[in-house]
Amino acid sequence: MERIDEGKSGVIYLMSPEIVMKVPRNHGGVTEQKRIHRICEKLLRTSPIPFYILRIPVLNDPDSSMYTMERVDTSRPIFLALEPSPTPLLIEELTRAWILFWRAGFAAYDFELYIQSDGTTVLLDFDSFVFRQKGDDLPPPTFFHHPSFPQDFRKRLC
Repeated sequence: MERIDEGKSGVIYLMSPEIVMKVPRNHGGVTEQKRIHRICEKLLRTSPIPFYILRIPVLNDPDSSMYTMERVDTSRPIFLALEPSPTPLLIEELTRAWILFWRAGFAAYDFELYIQSDGTTVLLDFDSFVFRQKGDDLPPPTFFHHPSFPQDFRKRLC
């Protein structure tokens, strides 16, 4: 296996030209990360209102203990908080996705976004998503002070 990337939560290895494997530093977190990944991917894929720009890579092995997924291009990250004029459709789709995730029981946080050659943007990195209790109010404004979110993102959720 060829090591191709390393982040705070794990190391990414190339399994084939189309498949990568994430080996987390905390092995107990694989099941939870994959569960969140699988739920989020399905929410976007089955939404009655289609997502045109935002997508999540498909898991290669949703029922195994290994965390393998479709390989995506990570050479062009996008940090919405720093973008002078982010794509309005991407902001709209990220807002809709965040609300879908929230209604499914967790808050998306510290995710990564990567622009792909086909014009889509991939959302990755589910290790910092937090589960919430039903009936929780939205997180405080400081929760959204992160490069993942465009400025004034919380206002879009109300």
